[in-house]
Amino acid sequence: MTHITVSDSVRRQLGSFSEPLALCDQAGNLLGTFTPATALSEHQRIAMMLPRDLLYPEIPAEELQRALREEGRIPHDEVVRKAKEFL
Repeated sequence: MTHITVSDSVRRQLGSFSEPLALCDQAGNLLGTFTPATALSEHQRIAMMLPRDLLYPEIPAEELQRALREEGRIPHDEVVRKAKEFL
């Protein structure tokens, strides 16, 4: 995962971090979306902290990202099962 440090002025523009944001360039073109950690479920935060290859080595990253966008979560029992495999 790439980490980007934002300046205080950008931080203020992002607001309260209570809901997902659409990030656009100056022409209004969508660059992507940002979901604040405060808006994620506990299971989503755990899944994002683990390397993708440990959780789902057989599934392409693009497919996982699509599934998270569409489904919004990974079932708890699946997260626990995968975590136990690596403990």
